[in-house]
Amino acid sequence: MGHNLATWKTLEDMMIELKKKGITIPENIMEDLRSAKSMIKLACTQGSHGDEVMKTEEYMANVEAYLVNEGQKAFGSEHVNDWLRVLEEASACGEVCEHPAQRETQFVTGVPRDQK
Repeated sequence: MGHNLATWKTLEDMMIELKKKGITIPENIMEDLRSAKSMIKLACTQGSHGDEVMKTEEYMANVEAYLVNEGQKAFGSEHVNDWLRVLEEASACGEVCEHPAQRETQFVTGVPRDQK
C-alpha cells in the first residue's frame, strides 16, 4: 500500500461511512489516521526518509485492517470489496504530495472580513 495522500483520503472516507452507520471508531485508530496524515505532510515538506515511509505505511495498514474488518461486519463483503478496489486505485495514483490547486485555502492577512 502506498503512503500517498489519496490513500489517506480514501481511508478517511471509509471511516466516515462507518461512523454514519453508528460504529464507534477506537481512539488508537483515529490517532493512527491523524499520525499518517502528519507523516505524509512532513514527507512533502522535508522529503521522505525510509523510517518515516515505513511508519506511515504501518499507520495506514493498521487503519485499513480495522476498517476492512468492521466494514465486513457492517456492510458485507461486496461493499468492502468496492472499498478495497478504490484503495488500490488510490495507492496506484502515486500522488504523494498535494498539488497547489488542492491545498486548502489559507487565511490571508490584511483582507477585510467581508471579502475573501
